Amino acid sequence: MSDIDFLLEEVRRLGGKFHLREDGVKVEYPEEVREDMRPILDKLRQKRDEVCKLLYKQASGIPAPPGCPPIPAGVRLKKYAPKPGPVLIAPWSLVAHPDQFIAACFRDLDWRLKHPKSYAAPPIPQILAKLAEVGVEVELEAGGLAAGKTRERGWDEGRLKQ
Repeated sequence: MSDIDFLLEEVRRLGGKFHLREDGVKVEYPEEVREDMRPILDKLRQKRDEVCKLLYKQASGIPAPPGCPPIPAGVRLKKYAPKPGPVLIAPWSLVAHPDQFIAACFRDLDWRLKHPKSYAAPPIPQILAKLAEVGVEVELEAGGLAAGKTRERGWDEGRLKQ
């Protein structure tokens, strides 16, 4: 692990988040860690170009092609090759308009990542499997919900036992 990797992980450990922009990188972090964050950010600023290259490399999947629906935050596109409709989805679904289906799956994935205990969207593995069947592969970013650190309740646990 390089010095830059270590510093980036330290920022993330303290609750910092990196936002890539055309003009550089913005860092958000909790107010209570400002003093701890200051020396780390000073070191990162000294190696600004290397940091930007590394963050862009970490964030890059494949670029979203024209016509690709918005990809939820925390999701990286690995493959985008939608099959022409109609597409048969297991167990017994037929997708006549893959572009609309992909957009709906991305909306479901976004909802599920933001509301992990909700029943308003299918479970994440099911959404990812449906996307793969129509030719789209994504990867969830490490950390938090995307890494599966939140367990989804099964129906047998019931809503009343919360």
